[in-house]
Amino acid sequence: MSENENKVCPVSCKIEHHAMMFAFLAKHAIELCGDAGKEAILAGMTTYGNERGARMAANALAHGDELTTMTNQAYGEWKPDYAGQMDFGTLRTEPTLQTYIAKCAWCEAWKKHNITEYGKYYCVNVDTFGQEYLDVLDGLYPVE
Repeated sequence: MSENENKVCPVSCKIEHHAMMFAFLAKHAIELCGDAGKEAILAGMTTYGNERGARMAANALAHGDELTTMTNQAYGEWKPDYAGQMDFGTLRTEPTLQTYIAKCAWCEAWKKHNITEYGKYYCVNVDTFGQEYLDVLDGLYPVE
């Protein structure tokens, strides 16, 4: 047995890897199972969005911050891999929070690999914030 066979190499996945893994999973689920596959993907994204939102809420509370749309943005889990990869921000906070996304690394990856048709399902329920945020926001971001 060679020395390299037992060597553990760290894996460093970037946003593009994540975007493509999801898009391929969605593509195959929908191609193999039709509407049931699509519904499974959407249900999975709702679960993921709620779990992610709960983690973000827990982090905000652990740091003494209130649960608001602003702290939701502050405690997001993904950061760009390099400067300029994402272009997003806040346009205003009153009377309601208005944000923009001009460049999204996930969308760029899906466009690059011509799989936006399936990747788009990631965006549907990823920002459902979790029940703790939904309770506080009281309907500002309806989940369908």
